[in-house]
Amino acid sequence: MSSRSRRAYDPGAGKAAASVLLSDEESHHLGRVLRLREGDAVSVFDGLGREWDGTLDGWEGKRARVSLAAELTDPVESPLTVRLFQGLCRPERMELVIQKGTEIGVASIHPIVTARSEASDPSPAKMERWRRMALEACKQSGRRMIPTIQEPSGFPPDAPAAGTCAIALHPDDATRPLGELLVGAPPAEAWLGIGPEGGFDPDEVETLAKAGWLVASMGPRILRTETAGLVAASLVLQHWGDLG
Repeated sequence: MSSRSRRAYDPGAGKAAASVLLSDEESHHLGRVLRLREGDAVSVFDGLGREWDGTLDGWEGKRARVSLAAELTDPVESPLTVRLFQGLCRPERMELVIQKGTEIGVASIHPIVTARSEASDPSPAKMERWRRMALEACKQSGRRMIPTIQEPSGFPPDAPAAGTCAIALHPDDATRPLGELLVGAPPAEAWLGIGPEGGFDPDEVETLAKAGWLVASMGPRILRTETAGLVAASLVLQHWGDLG
């Protein structure tokens, strides 16, 4: 078993304690899924960017205790902050965006309600499921920072701050291709705006442009909403971040 797969999450790790008592859920994963035993190596990350080598000391009831050792300092988070503003779409498509966006290295995902959104606002239980999916994708991919999954907001999204490159994707023959905008030094942040199943409507595109967003296309082929954001984020992170 790869040491990369022996990971547990504890938000209080590293807070002046030499060991952590994991939650029931994390303990179940170590004992029942990974089948780790006392003395096995396991790392613990706090979801805020830090991780430590550790050793499974044993069990207190159903909960695993892990002693912490050296902090891991190898870079795993992208130097570029990418925020994905995803038009609210059907649940299975949003779940794919959250899972794969986390693996790629997206820093936050912002569901936005648009004119063509087909899905209703997610329930608190659905939001909890999405955040849990982001955590699980973090554990699988080796990331230490759990992406923020924001509550859905109305349109338009925020105007980009100075130093931010904000790009809205729109499948229009007259729109510049995304690659033409990925030039120069990396921005402070990169924002990507993706419409829902039917895309942004013309008024929304105009609103975004007036607010300081650049408008770009993904080329000659039409991508599904759950594909467009992932491809765009990959291209941005390859050019300005650490992919490839």
